[in-house]
Amino acid sequence: MRATPVERPHHVDTARMRHISRPHLLAGLGADGAAIDDVRRRLARRAAAHPPVWDPRRRLEDLDAAALAEEISAADALLTRRTDFLSPQAARSGLYGLHYLGWMRPLITAHLATGDDRYAAAFARHFDDWYASRDHVVGDWPGLDVVWYSLGVWARATLLVPAVAAFAESDAMPDDTMAAVLATLLGGARWAAEEHDAFRPGNWQLVCAGELLHVAGLLHEAPEAPLWVETGRARLVEHLDRDFYADGGHLERSPGYHALCLEALQRAAVVARRDHGLDIAAHPTFHAAHRWLAEMATPAGWVPPWQDSGTVWPGEALARGAGILPGSGVDEPAGRSAHLADSGYVVLRGDGPSAAYLALNAGPYVAHELESHSHLAVTDFVLSAWGAPLAVEAGGPPTYDDPRYQDWYRSPRSHNTLTLDGHVMSEQRDAAVDAAVLAGPVQLVVAHHDGYPLRVTRRVLFVAAEPCYWLVSDRVDGEAPATWSILAPRPWLPEAGSFRTDGAPCLSVVPADPPDEVAVEEGPGQVPGDGAARYQELTALRLRSATGSFDVLLAPGREAGEPPWSLRRTGEGWIVGNGQVVDRLADGSWERRTPSGRLLASAQWPA
Repeated sequence: MRATPVERPHHVDTARMRHISRPHLLAGLGADGAAIDDVRRRLARRAAAHPPVWDPRRRLEDLDAAALAEEISAADALLTRRTDFLSPQAARSGLYGLHYLGWMRPLITAHLATGDDRYAAAFARHFDDWYASRDHVVGDWPGLDVVWYSLGVWARATLLVPAVAAFAESDAMPDDTMAAVLATLLGGARWAAEEHDAFRPGNWQLVCAGELLHVAGLLHEAPEAPLWVETGRARLVEHLDRDFYADGGHLERSPGYHALCLEALQRAAVVARRDHGLDIAAHPTFHAAHRWLAEMATPAGWVPPWQDSGTVWPGEALARGAGILPGSGVDEPAGRSAHLADSGYVVLRGDGPSAAYLALNAGPYVAHELESHSHLAVTDFVLSAWGAPLAVEAGGPPTYDDPRYQDWYRSPRSHNTLTLDGHVMSEQRDAAVDAAVLAGPVQLVVAHHDGYPLRVTRRVLFVAAEPCYWLVSDRVDGEAPATWSILAPRPWLPEAGSFRTDGAPCLSVVPADPPDEVAVEEGPGQVPGDGAARYQELTALRLRSATGSFDVLLAPGREAGEPPWSLRRTGEGWIVGNGQVVDRLADGSWERRTPSGRLLASAQWPA
């Protein structure tokens, strides 16, 4: 998919957007001739009757004691901090993020929780400093203004609408600061309505257009509010029509950006229904986008950080969606394997006590407004069992300024995939799923890609009957030296021709053939656990083959010291065992027996 221009040519009007005079501000708010304190009272009443989505007061009620203490601590650190909004020390992307102002949000929470005016005063001081810097900051992205671009305008609006609701009646927020806050919202809405007069794919426009509805809900007396509503509605409907795959996945194929877009759609849906008489949530894609996250989630509740993404826990978003769409079932956990063919993912699920899960990426490289969020890896997988992540990938970096962003996070080296030695993967990889058997005690997915000069085909056979395992077979057409990689949160231990992760639960890796070379490499990546992911060193196990042919058994173990697994070729297929069961696998058939030969189970599928 071809990238479109980043943004329209510069169109920041000095009088209407950047430096709005007090008389023009009042007129723009629909309060021509009024005093600013009267405007503040009006907005306080409006916010009480039509609170922001999500209301900071309601959010405060939902925070437990530990989370509230953490947020107040963050606010306390801002009471004396001074921020240099022009400093290049913020780094290339970090400078743009600094001007989002989201780091000021704890001051709103602390003010509402304690009633302490110091937090409102600190918010005003930081905002005044930022407001004074706007004309002087220069970013490193060619043609992309630090302040006047879609993500900046959107992000500040998500902060400033709740700030108006929280501080409208606070004497600690000076009138001049409140006027500057309102001018920022007004100028930003005007800019966004001009910027987004036509559809443009990707998350930037979607979130910015959605926030137009939110700003119009607060500044409802503004003469231009109907234009903002119509522009926001039109763009959101176009994104629901054109920017999501038929299976509900967002165009960029990143769970993190999917979740970002879904939250923006939820905010817009709530305010559109409440304030503007519009039902955005009735669009079928709104439902499908929720179900996509549910289908991608592991039994432990997290979605792997595919592409540029953080690890996503969709439970809260799905619960919100169920509130917006009562009775829709959008929050029901997925119970079956699924081929999300349009967005390019396959999920294999077991229903036994190990709750085994494997997801495979078989989708396209997708262009983006600025830089692609796709990684240079495909037919890669993530797996979990016994409630633990067993084979993981690095995911997205902590920041796009991370020095290892290109050579590690986006590289095939940080993915569970096969790489063709001496070649760089092409963005034109033409990945496709050739076969998918998604039910029964044995499941199968076969996928290929043409990202290298020679086609690579991966076959994953999942024996879902407990004790379960995956048999991964990779082939390079025409044969060529290749490396097979798998990354884990724990170190790899050699074990009589095989490998196992240290500790428990564990993952055993059993190659059918001795590799020509074995290497281990460490690198940073995300590891999910207890509702959050942390960055730590991952350990990559790399097996090399002169022919590019690999057959590898992956078996999850609940406890350390369980009997080892074995994998052996026969004339017709494979024999897999662990001292408790003996499985025979051939094309299209599987049978399981005890070591003494008693038949336990069997299955067949289309070969």
